[in-house]
Amino acid sequence: MKVYLQTLTPLHIGTGEKYDHIDYLVENGLFYRISEKDFEAFINSFPEQEKNNLITAFSTWIDKQVLALDKTQSDNALASYTNKKFNLRNFAQNNGKTQDLTTYLAKKECYTVFGSTSKQVQELAGIIGKDNYYIAGSSIKGAIRTGLLYHIFMDTALSYRRKLENTIFELTRIRKGKKELNAALHTAIELPLYCGYKKNNQVKYDSEYYDLMKFVQITDTRLPKSTANTTPIQIWETARINEKRQKEEGRPATYTVDDKQNSSLPVEAWRKGLVWEFDININLKAMQQIYLHPDREKWIGFAEKVKDFLGIDFATLTDENLAAEQAKAEKSLLEHVAAFYKEVLSFEKDWFERLAERAKGEKYLKSYQTDWDNSKLLRLGFAAGFPAHTELIMMLSDKATKQQMVAIMKALKIGNNNKDNKGEYNPNIADFPKSRLLAKNGDEDLYPLGWCQLLLNKNEAQEMEIDIPANVHQKHEKNYQKHTKGEIENTVKIVVVEKTPPKTKEEKIILSSEQAEEIEFEKIIDNQTIFKAKVIDAEKKKVRLLIKDREIEAQIGMGIYKMVALENGQIVKVICKSRAKGEIKQVSYVMPDLR
Repeated sequence: MKVYLQTLTPLHIGTGEKYDHIDYLVENGLFYRISEKDFEAFINSFPEQEKNNLITAFSTWIDKQVLALDKTQSDNALASYTNKKFNLRNFAQNNGKTQDLTTYLAKKECYTVFGSTSKQVQELAGIIGKDNYYIAGSSIKGAIRTGLLYHIFMDTALSYRRKLENTIFELTRIRKGKKELNAALHTAIELPLYCGYKKNNQVKYDSEYYDLMKFVQITDTRLPKSTANTTPIQIWETARINEKRQKEEGRPATYTVDDKQNSSLPVEAWRKGLVWEFDININLKAMQQIYLHPDREKWIGFAEKVKDFLGIDFATLTDENLAAEQAKAEKSLLEHVAAFYKEVLSFEKDWFERLAERAKGEKYLKSYQTDWDNSKLLRLGFAAGFPAHTELIMMLSDKATKQQMVAIMKALKIGNNNKDNKGEYNPNIADFPKSRLLAKNGDEDLYPLGWCQLLLNKNEAQEMEIDIPANVHQKHEKNYQKHTKGEIENTVKIVVVEKTPPKTKEEKIILSSEQAEEIEFEKIIDNQTIFKAKVIDAEKKKVRLLIKDREIEAQIGMGIYKMVALENGQIVKVICKSRAKGEIKQVSYVMPDLR
């Protein structure tokens, strides 16, 4: 089933890496990513003698900068100032090349900047090259998983919720370490999606191998080139909003807003209004095979859990109605997920309404005064926070489970710490979580990060204007307008992590297109991209991968499809599972009906 994801607010799903000051420049309100290759290209643009002089000057400049940073280790303010000067602009100024640098930057791709970028900037995942962007299907799958678990706990099998509540009750009575408590809580929460297996005469429910979400296949999203041409990436300053409570003896508590915390870093983010395409496929045929060929040692409780999970009754499932039941399950899956994120939105609005009422935080409440369709929501990525990342907000809905949530918070030491008379940790559940992270555009405009909507029809996408940074000076407006329309000259430089190509043999075997469709090696994304392979040794489970201009043989893992017989010469669908030194070493089998 084809699905469309539209970003309603800026979205950051990070790589875990950060750009330091030497990795970027901000000029006229525009952000330029400066890689090591960009440094080299800038220097190589000069005549030979001048280039050699600049190389010597660059080496000397690097040494001086490193030495200067070493001397500031005991002075954070001075270290910050020195670090900011460690950039290409400073080098160009020191060597009389300021105008040359300006000319060079005009040919590079750039992003609009919202707020301040005086710190490191968190890198965005999903940038492959010009007009080639994606959001990992695994990120969407994780958000869908959370919504489905919430649905099972709240709307289907009451027994799962009772077991979770009993587990929490037992865990909080017994003193355990934080790590052990987290692990036990995770097992209890995941129980509805994990089938059982026998080990040492005991039935266990803790293996990802028997996870029902294996049968929900979600591809990486694709951004149409016509959209990508409008430069989909922006840089956003972030601000952490926290309510501070002050209490003096004999007087009522007063509240103020603290938004001056500097712990959060700016982020690269997908701009709002982008419409991405991806596919969701519930592999109902593979699930039916497990039901029809039961194993008493494996997939214990399979039929019952699938019914709770997707509402599918295998007893009434036939070859004739399988396609219709699959389409029905895929649609209801999105509905259940949207119902969860509707609750998340309500939870967030309540928090900001309290902030506005008690601490005069009206301007922060404006970030949630929206006209979104509550029946299609999803929240992803950075700053989504506790409500969007866990099903446990369901425990805040009634008095009995609310007390259990307090016990969890106390055991894990999370939430605002209101110490009681004995000095013990006493979490404040009324205001949990205690802070929120917002994207910031000037002093007034703030946005929650990561809100999206899921659509079955692309035409349902909202028309959304591209944001204009509050700090864009009038004289830079022309540059900015050219940028947002994709008219910056020669916008081809985007950071690409280059992988070392595999060593090729002198005589390569290149499979022709008559045998099967081939894929380019660079387009294969681990655990996501489905491509083809030719079985060359059915007994030893070896295949030759159908990749353009490559000869790569790999072991094929059959996983839950061990009952499927392979034949030499057969063309099968696979997913990359492991690599080594640029070579794909192992792939996993994909059922033929999985697109």
